[in-house]
Amino acid sequence: LAPPPPEEDYPWPSRDWLLQHFDKKAHEFGIIPYIRFNTNVAEIEMSGSRENSEYKFKLEKTDGTTLEEPEDTFTASGVMLYPGNLSVARRETYKGEDEFGGIIAYGMFDEIDYNLLVGLNVAIIGHGAFAVENVRTCMEYGAGQLYLVCRRKNLSVPRFVSWLANQSLSPVSAVLFLNAMIPMYDLVGFDPWSYYAVQANASRTTCTIMQKVRFGIGDVYFLAISWGKLEVIVDPGCVKRLTPGALHCANGRRLEVGAILKLLGFVGNFDNDRLMRVKELTGFWVNDDPKRFLVAEPVSVIANNFGGTSFSPGAIIWSEMGMWFMHHPQDWYSKIMDMSMGLMPRHKTNGEDVPAYVVDARHGTQTI
Repeated sequence: LAPPPPEEDYPWPSRDWLLQHFDKKAHEFGIIPYIRFNTNVAEIEMSGSRENSEYKFKLEKTDGTTLEEPEDTFTASGVMLYPGNLSVARRETYKGEDEFGGIIAYGMFDEIDYNLLVGLNVAIIGHGAFAVENVRTCMEYGAGQLYLVCRRKNLSVPRFVSWLANQSLSPVSAVLFLNAMIPMYDLVGFDPWSYYAVQANASRTTCTIMQKVRFGIGDVYFLAISWGKLEVIVDPGCVKRLTPGALHCANGRRLEVGAILKLLGFVGNFDNDRLMRVKELTGFWVNDDPKRFLVAEPVSVIANNFGGTSFSPGAIIWSEMGMWFMHHPQDWYSKIMDMSMGLMPRHKTNGEDVPAYVVDARHGTQTI
């Protein structure tokens, strides 16, 4: 039998509502006793044979308290790590920040009180999903004129098109996906087929979307441009410098603003590679070990069909895959290592700014 419909099912929940919901369900399903809050895994020691491995965890508190033996360690037969790829912001410092005199912040992680933006002209730097979402938030909090300054434009998805893909029983072709965007793009004078992410034939009957960042989804971005409330400034040089009350673009534009929000994307955390002792990621498994599972959402879009825009369906599949081989490691060796190893994607760190666990959409799709 299907489970009963959820109570208090509101389609646009606030952050506080979500936190209350998580707490309620965690208690309801009895998982609280198995969670250690404000606790970091500092080290993992691996031992044992290939089929009978063991993992010893060294713990440390993150709230200023200390753990004493034996509470500071425990042993398990496997580890599944879900670090996410939206946790470490890419940071840049612009020339003249010390003399700007206004608000400079990253538009994420509660770094900015949006109430301070009321009536202020705001420059949003970037054009990823978080930048597009910050347009909506700035509008919600009564900011003045908005400028979105970027090196190039990424595709943003109107809400209807997102619904179209998510409700469809069969994946929506990239052609239909783009054509469905056209009415909203016509509203602001943009052509979605002309974006760098779109690789299509001359007649626009086939195409693939290859974008380095995930889609920003929503209608306010388009409405704000059509109302004249938002101007998108494409400048390959982006920000040249700041002066009191102004941002200077590399192309010579001078923007009088009272606040600058940086949305420059995210970088991987090499601590995750270190913790799991990653030499190479095979699919989402560390060093061909079926009991070391490490997955974060792929950082790009590469597709010619779209079955949805939501993260959750993929996350469920990844978790079920990881759990299967955790309980049946012999299947990993007999069905993956022996039979399908040539088909499983592999990824190593580039040694500079991309850890091994940070993979693109092609890696994720080939793994599934």
